[in-house]
Amino acid sequence: AGGVGATKFTMKGGKIHGNKGKNTGGVSAGFFTMTGGEIYNNEATATGQNGGGVNVSNLSGSFTMSGGKIYNNETKSNGGGVYAMADNFTITGGEIYNNTAKTGGGVYYKVYAQLGAIIQTMTGGEIYGNTAKGGEGGGVYVLVNAKLKKTGGIVYGYEVGNAKSNKVTDAEGSLVNDKGHAFARAATVEGRVEINAIRNSTAGPGVTVDTTLEGPSGGWE
Repeated sequence: AGGVGATKFTMKGGKIHGNKGKNTGGVSAGFFTMTGGEIYNNEATATGQNGGGVNVSNLSGSFTMSGGKIYNNETKSNGGGVYAMADNFTITGGEIYNNTAKTGGGVYYKVYAQLGAIIQTMTGGEIYGNTAKGGEGGGVYVLVNAKLKKTGGIVYGYEVGNAKSNKVTDAEGSLVNDKGHAFARAATVEGRVEINAIRNSTAGPGVTVDTTLEGPSGGWE
């Protein structure tokens, strides 16, 4: 890691910023908890490496965020703000914004199929202003056998003139409308999901999925 490497890491305050690492820019940990503080301006520099801000690569590990900010981080691969390959992922508060990656500008969440259906939970917080450049999932990208259960918080889609828009662009920076500005490739999405995405030819639907969407009518915006 460029900044911090630990088996278990808890951040209650302070700042981790301006780090560069071949594997991870800011924090690499098997178990990560954030209740406050800021992680920003970090970069994973090597091609094929993940997690500009935070990398949790532990099949039995966890990412938990209830406060704080993760922003302005970058990777050429997956998870500009957060890359998590873990069996527990929970966001109840905080902000993940203005991060950049090829896939999963804000968050990239990966679960191996043999672990079974793992639930990614979001009950609060905001994910906004992130960019997937040349890939998919401006705000959040969920891969393989995972479920996204979102009952609170906001993940923004794309809206012209809205600085909080998550977006997908091509490698040159031009907008791409069919790769999921807010979410992409979530195997199953449950619950009420609030996405400020304009459903028209300019902004696109903001959501792409492999199978089905579940939830009450009007849950998608």
